[in-house]
Amino acid sequence: MELSVCLSKLTKNGYKPTSQRKALIRLFLENNRTMFSAKEVREYITHLTGKQASFGNVYHNLYLLCIFGIIDKTEYCGESFFYLKEMSQKESVMFICTNCRKIIYFSNGLFEQFLKKEKEEHAYRILSQKFEIYGLCPQCRVAG
Repeated sequence: MELSVCLSKLTKNGYKPTSQRKALIRLFLENNRTMFSAKEVREYITHLTGKQASFGNVYHNLYLLCIFGIIDKTEYCGESFFYLKEMSQKESVMFICTNCRKIIYFSNGLFEQFLKKEKEEHAYRILSQKFEIYGLCPQCRVAG
């Protein structure tokens, strides 16, 4: 995904491409396999602009980016984390390192077979799905 595509999603829906929104999108595009807490995003924006970013604005913009499918959100240990939504990884499984928060996508034939079987046998219409595995990546395990 490119910055221009993300910004056009906002402007098509009547939202201005503010400097904070551009900075947020750049953060996720440049770190597209890492998730961030709202606190970390706020610190990044504050560092970038030199002005204290309000939590209200940060949360509003994060959720706006979620609504338009630019980023996605997950919960871990009672905290929300945000990451770039990978459109091409719809049927994949996500491995999330709980230490460095890197995200690795991999295809799992069993999971895909299960989804197909449930659709066929029970006439389910799956609107959305997310399968996440949490653990330590090889680098964090070695460093651990």
